Amino acid sequence: MNCYRALASILVGALTALIWMQYKWFGLYEIIPGFIFASIAIVVVSLLTTVPSQIAVKRFIKAEAEYKASQ
Repeated sequence: MNCYRALASILVGALTALIWMQYKWFGLYEIIPGFIFASIAIVVVSLLTTVPSQIAVKRFIKAEAEYKASQ
């Protein structure tokens, strides 16, 4: 998950919970629709954003290998 997906998920989940608290639709607790809409936001934003560059992926793999080697 990149920062755009995480940010979209946090914002959509929080806004959904706040709005849901005000209107109490369907008698559901706010976290249920917040989780559902936040998950949908992750999928939508991931489809709209680009994949990480090969340089970033290689850098991540190298850092992960160094981390595992140090333990």
